[in-house]
Amino acid sequence: GLTSANDCTACPTGQQCPKAGMGAGLDCPPGTRAPGVGSQACLDCGPGTATGQSGQGSCTPCAPGSATAVEGSTSCPACNIGEYASSNGTVACKACPAFSTTIGSGATTVHECTCVQGYFFDLEDSTGRAKCQSCGNVVAFSTTNFAGATSADECGCIQGYFLEANATSRMCVACDPALMDCSIPGITLANMPIKPGGWRLSNTTSRVYPCFNLGACSPATAGNTTRRRRLDAVEGGGSTAGNALCAPGHTGFLCGTCIDNWYAAHEAVCKACITHPHLKACLFPPIPQVWLQGRYALHRVRRQPCTRLHPADC
Repeated sequence: GLTSANDCTACPTGQQCPKAGMGAGLDCPPGTRAPGVGSQACLDCGPGTATGQSGQGSCTPCAPGSATAVEGSTSCPACNIGEYASSNGTVACKACPAFSTTIGSGATTVHECTCVQGYFFDLEDSTGRAKCQSCGNVVAFSTTNFAGATSADECGCIQGYFLEANATSRMCVACDPALMDCSIPGITLANMPIKPGGWRLSNTTSRVYPCFNLGACSPATAGNTTRRRRLDAVEGGGSTAGNALCAPGHTGFLCGTCIDNWYAAHEAVCKACITHPHLKACLFPPIPQVWLQGRYALHRVRRQPCTRLHPADC
C-alpha cells in the first residue's frame, strides 16, 4: 500500500479527482474538459466549442458552417438554411443578406447565399457590398422563376404579361387573354403562344389578329391544344407566328390563301386536290363525270394548272 503522500499521482489530463484518497481519476463526461493534471472538477466546453467524447483535455472549436452558443455542448449544430459561419469556433451563425438564402444547411461563406425568387444579385454601392434587388424595381410586373438569379436579365414577366425588349428598354406588357396564352410566367414576345383562332405576322410583333375564318387558322384539337402550343413555343423554341398558326393547306395573311395543289372548298376551307396519274394538273372532288368526257375537258385539265381559288378555275 501507499506509505506517504508522495506515493499519490495527480489526476491526468481529461480526468477529475473530486475527493482525496481516490484510487483513480474519473473521465470528464462529453461536453466537458480537464485541461491539466490534478483537476478536481471538469470544466464545461465554452461557447463555440464542443466535444462528444469523454476524458478530453480540451474541446474542439466548431468547424465552419456550424456554431454553438451553449456551454457544455457535445456537438456544434450546422447553421440553418439562410445562415452561414465562415470561421472556426463560431458562437452564432450569421444571417444571409436581405432577400437571400442558402440552398441547404451548413453554409460556410456568404457567397453561398443566393437571392430568393423574384430578386437578383446586385452591388449596393462602390464599396462592393452585395444585395438582392427586386425584379419589380427594374421592370414592372417581372419576377424570376427560380432562386439564385445573378442578373436583371434573368427577370421575366409574371403570369398575364409578356416581355417586350429592345436595345434601350425592357417592359412587361399585358397579354390579350382572348388571343394570347400567358398563363405561365416568363413569356416573351418571341415565344408568346397564340391561342387557336389567332394569327400574327411574325415573332417580332405583338399585334395579334382574330381569324375571320376559324377553319383557316389552326384549330384546337387533341394534338393542338393551347397547352401544347405553349409547351412547343416556350420549351421547344417553335414558331408562334405566320404559317405555323395556319391549318393544313393554308398560308398567307390570316391564313387566307390555299397553298399549291389545294383549293378553297366549302366555307373557304382549303382541301387537297386529287392528283390524276396521267395528268399534270390536279382534279378537285367532287367533279361531275361528264366534265371529264371529251377532248375539251381533257384539254382544259391538261392546259390549266391548279390554282388557289376554286375547282372551276382548273
